[in-house]
Amino acid sequence: MKARRALIAVLAASALIASACGDDDDNAGSTTPSTAATESTSAPTTSTAATESSSAPTTASQTSAPTSEATSETTSGSATGSSEATAFDPSLPPVMVGFGTLEGGSYSLPEARFAFEAALDHINNEMGGVNGHELKAAVTCALDVTPESAVDCANKVVEGNVSMYIDGVDLAADAMLPIYKEAGILTMAGSTATPGIDAAVGDVVSLGPSLEGGQLSTAVVQAANSGGTKIAYVLADVPAMHSIYDQIVPDLAKQLGVETQVYYYPQPTDWTTFAPTVLSNGADYIVMFASDPDFLAAIAAFRGSGFDGTINANSFAQFASLDPALLKDVIVASPFYNELVSDGVPEVAQADIDTYMRYHDQSDDMKNGSPSPTRSGWYAAMMAADILRQVDDPTSASAVLAQAPKATGRVLFSDQNYDCANPSWPNTTSCTGDVYYFSINPDNTLSALPNQPVHVDAP
Repeated sequence: MKARRALIAVLAASALIASACGDDDDNAGSTTPSTAATESTSAPTTSTAATESSSAPTTASQTSAPTSEATSETTSGSATGSSEATAFDPSLPPVMVGFGTLEGGSYSLPEARFAFEAALDHINNEMGGVNGHELKAAVTCALDVTPESAVDCANKVVEGNVSMYIDGVDLAADAMLPIYKEAGILTMAGSTATPGIDAAVGDVVSLGPSLEGGQLSTAVVQAANSGGTKIAYVLADVPAMHSIYDQIVPDLAKQLGVETQVYYYPQPTDWTTFAPTVLSNGADYIVMFASDPDFLAAIAAFRGSGFDGTINANSFAQFASLDPALLKDVIVASPFYNELVSDGVPEVAQADIDTYMRYHDQSDDMKNGSPSPTRSGWYAAMMAADILRQVDDPTSASAVLAQAPKATGRVLFSDQNYDCANPSWPNTTSCTGDVYYFSINPDNTLSALPNQPVHVDAP
């Protein structure tokens, strides 16, 4: 299980690269028994897997919230949409937290910090802080994807006497976790980007899907729900991707009664020659995980090779760079709604987006940054505040560590609930397991697809 989580983290790296390189645009069917491909090295190979059942599995998409006692009236929803601004009480001691994100190194995403700081302003001056306490970043770390910078950050955070560390965007965060564990400091992550974050039950709460139950799993459910019967997975040709696919997708495909085949692309890839290989076995649906440069080349190549079916491009952010004709039936995914979604947004989620955009449009730093990490920074601050409000003494690290892993509430930018006491996947820190899928409109806005979000339960 531990090795599996380590391998799945490669997907998070692809999403991170896409964010760093991006521009400003950011009912299961049943079939007869079919084949499901296993791994290959350069050219795809397939093997046969019998379908055990033609009935729809329990891992179908859902529109109701995950099991939780919380409702959409809880903290992140009602306070975010409140029309009455309330400032924190300066007579109360502040709630001190640490925050870290990639900044200044090979992958620099300072917009996550800009948005995090803007969210603190909103929390403290419009939402009454955290139960009246000011929410304050005692330590802010600029990380560079190395374990050394992560360890240095963790030591500074511990010295800052914080009650929580908030992980922004960092693929080396696992190096921090032993330090925080020894110090008795909880880590809150806005997303599950590393195996350590995913597995550190009791020491971490993650407000995103688990590595096992995230977009790799929900993608096949969305494909089956959309009528796909022969699904081609297009993944990077590294050992991690082979193991991820083998351990998750074939069994889920059996339950759904669909056929999947996997194709591993090398780096660099000549997509004009690789695309016909992917299409050679008659795929009617493509699921792809990549960075934006590969998405741009691959989508054009698939369309140029005559494929007119659905392409699930997952984290693709630079879709405005492509001819709109190529984007017909291209979909993207996210754990929540965003400002590009033009219709189908629940009222409570739209209120969250409106508040975020009010701050976004007033900040050149946020406006000029890549949209995905900007949203992530705001999300991390808002969800941390929501969790801290449920702690008897949010200024106490020991109280936060004891009580925050039981927090429940509504997910920001969504109408779904989170429940940290009942993880979305067993033995993980994931408080929510929902993924939303969107179609791309000709004006580069997004529309929510039917039956969203998609949620996959553990087998």
